[in-house]
Amino acid sequence: MAKLRKPTYEELEQRVTELEEQSLEFTERKKDLLRITKAIEDSSEAIGMTDTQGNHFYHNRAFTQLFEYTEEELAAAGGGPALYADADVAKEVFGSIMRGIPWEGDTEMISKGGRRLQVYLRANAIKDDSGDIVGLIGFHSDITARKKAEEEMLLKDIYFAASHICVGAPNMLWSDYCFSDRNELA
Repeated sequence: MAKLRKPTYEELEQRVTELEEQSLEFTERKKDLLRITKAIEDSSEAIGMTDTQGNHFYHNRAFTQLFEYTEEELAAAGGGPALYADADVAKEVFGSIMRGIPWEGDTEMISKGGRRLQVYLRANAIKDDSGDIVGLIGFHSDITARKKAEEEMLLKDIYFAASHICVGAPNMLWSDYCFSDRNELA
């Protein structure tokens, strides 16, 4: 049986220094991870993550507020695809990001309570250092109010344009010109 050599004092001192450096590096990485986790959790963007099989495993508070699902409820409902108003769009989004191709655009989604939401979605694959896909992430922005305002502006623009056509008829009342069977446009 081989006899183990006892390390010298210098070797022990060197090993202690290495362990202290590793401990300090670990502590710094832990702080970095905590900052990243806190930023994601406190983000006003609704953020959700799934594994490579599409199993939903995480979302932040903004996601819960927007879609009204807990992580467990969404997983039981079928994961991220359950949120989409159009199943074909869900297939397109997940198919794209599973191939490593980012997907970005407006889509209609549905909350647990049935509320229809207009959402600007940025979805991407999460890749490791070697480029392998290890998960999926989606950033959801509720643009329902903006879309409604755009629609109202469009209707106002149409009304404005129509009223100018009607008001442009010389010496005629707007209502007579626009709503009378007797008037013909030149």
